Amino acid sequence: MERDRFFIGINYWPGNTGLYWWQMFASAQVKRDFSILTEYRLDVARIFLMWEDFQPEMGTVSVRALHHLVQVADIAHDCGFRILPTFFCGHMLGINWVPEWLVQPGKSKGGFPVGTDGKILSSPIRNMFTDREVRKAQKLLIHETTNALRGHPAIWGWDLGNQITSFAVPPSREQIRVWFEEMLNELKRWDAHLPVTTTLHQRDLESLWLLDSQEAPRYCDFLSIEVLPPYPGWADAPPDPAFPVFLSLMTKWISNKDVILGSFGLPGQPPAGILNEADLAKLDRFRLFSEGDAETHFHGVLSRLRQNGTLGALAWCFADLDSSLWDRPPFNERIHERFYGLFRVNGSPKGAAKILSEFDRQPMPDAPDWAWIDMDRKEFFENPSSGLRHLYGRFKDWFGA
Repeated sequence: MERDRFFIGINYWPGNTGLYWWQMFASAQVKRDFSILTEYRLDVARIFLMWEDFQPEMGTVSVRALHHLVQVADIAHDCGFRILPTFFCGHMLGINWVPEWLVQPGKSKGGFPVGTDGKILSSPIRNMFTDREVRKAQKLLIHETTNALRGHPAIWGWDLGNQITSFAVPPSREQIRVWFEEMLNELKRWDAHLPVTTTLHQRDLESLWLLDSQEAPRYCDFLSIEVLPPYPGWADAPPDPAFPVFLSLMTKWISNKDVILGSFGLPGQPPAGILNEADLAKLDRFRLFSEGDAETHFHGVLSRLRQNGTLGALAWCFADLDSSLWDRPPFNERIHERFYGLFRVNGSPKGAAKILSEFDRQPMPDAPDWAWIDMDRKEFFENPSSGLRHLYGRFKDWFGA
């Protein structure tokens, strides 16, 4: 990975279509949005290849979706920045979004709801770690996607999935190893020079499915960690910037790999009167923050990341969601997800966008100061949940965070 500058990017989909943008694709909208990203000096846009849109049938990859993806890459290149496509999406915003062929009959015994063909179900889905047919389909999607984009100058790297252990529970670490090996071999066979990551969730640091056996670090060039509210009870609540930085550093320490903060941000407060009583009731434990809170949070997180040798960060997310999407899942239930944007639906910036635009990109020391860590990895692996709580207190004390 390049370390010549600290990079800042964003998680992207258009504000007027959200995660449905491949179904409602409009190149003019992407051109407008990417021009805004260039104006605000953002380096990378992480985009999500919604599995249902890109592989509607197990043995077929959508030519239409691939054509739109190439258009996105062309627009990014014209605007002077790059994209990070994320495969197998997959787990997004509290729902597992899947093509219909991945859904099994019956009722799930737990886990996240399933979204397919415009419906939200409580059905089980086929396990990509254990199901050879699913892995074969995934390799087909990788093959067709990398073939369509081979050599494209706008591709910054590849992301092998968003929170894959939220999407499917791996029965064993051996099956995790097989999955990573098969996916990476397919990816590198067609595009060997680009770096590969996978995006982890906080739960992956507590369960260590992907980290203590070193499976993800073994196969990825760098790791990405997502840290969005609500935070666990043992962490200081946002807008305090310490927790996202702490989890980024813990991911680096556990894996001995370079790390980016793959998603961070705060849901903003909409204008008064925008939300009705039913919406306010659904907010539950999700707090909405002022623009001032968001500016403080973004600056504090970015400053601490750069000071501790982190490669960079991707803000969540580009724009608030248009009200035409509010009656569609997940935005009809997850009210806070409507208001994470650095920009409003009309493209006007919030204060946090200026923080990102003006932030110093000069790199800092390669390695952080690990003096606050008073245990070895073996001791941490014996009880990672307890270790995280303990080391978070040490981190806060050490840095005066």
